[in-house]
Amino acid sequence: MEFFDYNTVHEAWEKLTHSKVDMEKFYHSPYQILGNDIEAGTINQWHCEYVWLKDKKPYYNIYPGIIRHLIKLKEEKVPTSAISLPIAPIVFRMPKNNDDFKVVWQNQSYQLRTILAHEAKIEVDMTTANVHHKRSMMVWMDFGERNINIPIHFYKKIPLSEETMLEEAIDKLPDSPTSQIGMQVPEEMLRNAIRLVLSTCLISQDLEDGLIVPDVLSDDRIKYEQSKFDPKYVDKAKRRGKFGFNVGASIEIAPHWRGPSPLALYWTGEGRKTPKYRYRKGSIVHREIVKEIPSGYKENE
Repeated sequence: MEFFDYNTVHEAWEKLTHSKVDMEKFYHSPYQILGNDIEAGTINQWHCEYVWLKDKKPYYNIYPGIIRHLIKLKEEKVPTSAISLPIAPIVFRMPKNNDDFKVVWQNQSYQLRTILAHEAKIEVDMTTANVHHKRSMMVWMDFGERNINIPIHFYKKIPLSEETMLEEAIDKLPDSPTSQIGMQVPEEMLRNAIRLVLSTCLISQDLEDGLIVPDVLSDDRIKYEQSKFDPKYVDKAKRRGKFGFNVGASIEIAPHWRGPSPLALYWTGEGRKTPKYRYRKGSIVHREIVKEIPSGYKENE
């Protein structure tokens, strides 16, 4: 299975200028490079990319089999305050040759490649410079549009609060000020991409559930499963520059489910106040097959 890689602005700038540019200086000098007329979303993106690179580029590989389930999950009783990224920022890497997020614009075919997601815990009023403690999720979606080799992203910001339910927050997302400029992507497709990100945040991280599994080196996958998830294989992969997770690989390999979706929302933790997606009880026809995943995969590192 092949997934798209995230293309940073720094990489694009080096290709554009045919020169090596110091990463630290680049990300700390957005105004000198782009001028003073920069949107807040662009400044936030540069900051997120910088932190992501320093954190060894964590990622989620989103397998095709789970996409159709995640974008259909519409939770009207889950507050957005329950949403949290286990690692932030993180990149959602979409599978290549997949039609779930494909769009045709001016006779050219594009598809969702990556989503950079990050959490903000404060909000600054640009007119008064006042700081407010408000959580939000920021996402940058790359559909492959480029301007002189620079990636053009669709930016969305989702408030995270006790008062706003998940589906309500998605429905109320405003259009971007630049949404009518350049490539046009249907708003419903953008909302589904947001729904995918938020739903993934609710998936159980328990290794025994098998929905989100560390992406260890190919040669270590069988040993990793046989060792009952010995973290030394995860550490080894990180030392080799591979810091990621496979999301829904078991669904991709063994799509034998009873009912419309293998995922169900369970309220867990103290007082049952923490929502988590897990396998729906009784939905897996061949559980023994799922337990063997993803050791059967072989791909280039």
